[in-house]
Amino acid sequence: MHSTTTTTSQLGIEIPVGPAHVRVCPPARHDARRPTVIAIDGEIDASNIHDISALTQEILSAQSDVVIDLSDVTFMAARGLSTLTELPERARSHGIGCAVVTSPAIDHLLDVVDRQRPVWVYDTADSALDAVEVEGLWRNH
Repeated sequence: MHSTTTTTSQLGIEIPVGPAHVRVCPPARHDARRPTVIAIDGEIDASNIHDISALTQEILSAQSDVVIDLSDVTFMAARGLSTLTELPERARSHGIGCAVVTSPAIDHLLDVVDRQRPVWVYDTADSALDAVEVEGLWRNH
């Protein structure tokens, strides 16, 4: 990944990645069943897609359920859409819950490429969190 200035706040770790900003919010210690939330805002393009993908993969390698919140993404290049599809599929193949929250820009891109909305894509972070938690409950029984 590129050299970045990472800051830590009460909401998690914040990392600028090119024209985007990534915030990683691990679950609270008292509620470890909750997924880690990776919130991205700004633009996902050729200049940062590899770094964002690597960061997300690193979190998935820790075997943590994840919600990728893209609700504040204003632009996504076509390569970003491929990554958007690959990460949840890879997570699920390793028994990790993963859901994605889209934005109007991403919904538009899905329409342009005439791609059906995957079942793990949600409109709100709350619905994505609930889906990953329910998936985790089923997986652990």
